[in-house]
Amino acid sequence: MANSNPLYEQQEVVDLFFPHLLPDRYRTVNRLDLPSKDQKLAVLRRVIDVANSVPDGLASMSDVVWGKSENARRAVSGGDYGHCVAMISQLSKSIFVGTNKGRIGTMHLNTTPAAGDAVWIVFGCPMPLVLRPEPNEQGLYLLIGRIVVPSLLDGVAFTLLRTNGAESKKIEII
Repeated sequence: MANSNPLYEQQEVVDLFFPHLLPDRYRTVNRLDLPSKDQKLAVLRRVIDVANSVPDGLASMSDVVWGKSENARRAVSGGDYGHCVAMISQLSKSIFVGTNKGRIGTMHLNTTPAAGDAVWIVFGCPMPLVLRPEPNEQGLYLLIGRIVVPSLLDGVAFTLLRTNGAESKKIEII
């Protein structure tokens, strides 16, 4: 059965709006506990409600977070405000990318993914990587950058590799 929630409410997408940090690191950086899945969705819904309440829809994420409108100042406060700051920090340095298999993720703003790039699970690397095969150089790949794909994190990728019968391959990354 297809998910009837709006795309921004699907958990894999909600997770992309917030920094992917361990709880202790999130607490150190943001001075707040890492929000639960329900808290993340609630904060995102409030931000969208605030943006939708502005006449003519003229509200950016910055307007909402930094309270440049009266509606924003009323709607986003306390702990939600701190999570909104974390959210805008994440979004301001990320680009959204998709894969041929329908996965969605984020990469650093300064990366330049292109058609033909592939997401790789590299043993010993804590995050999936995007690699580009070097033309005319079999087994040689250019590192484009790391990618956050919620559906491939927390050991899920290795489970998928095992169940799909994937094999390891020795390559050279430049």
